[in-house]
Amino acid sequence: MGGSAADYILVKLVKIISGETMSETINLYDAKTNLSKLVDRAAGGEEIIIAKAGKPKAKLVPYDPPRKKRVFGQNLLGMTYMAEDWKGPLPPEIQRYFDGESDPEDFE
Repeated sequence: MGGSAADYILVKLVKIISGETMSETINLYDAKTNLSKLVDRAAGGEEIIIAKAGKPKAKLVPYDPPRKKRVFGQNLLGMTYMAEDWKGPLPPEIQRYFDGESDPEDFE
């Protein structure tokens, strides 16, 4: 019972979707010969182990770009907003917590 290329691709997709890590060990000579194809496979989600004399030496994995660092004081849209009365007094129902006048049932 021979499998087609479509079957092979379908199995790979199911493994990727299910979260299974896919890895294959390739010898160094074959890796050098087929580097472009291996890079494409890794970009597609595969992990490829490169071995020398049968011993794993490196792993080719998909590139995960670093997350953009947020700038302090800005929201996700890059804007900062502060109400005009931000320095004003707090409402009495909130200020009482800072003055130690909270009710015991507030902490139950």
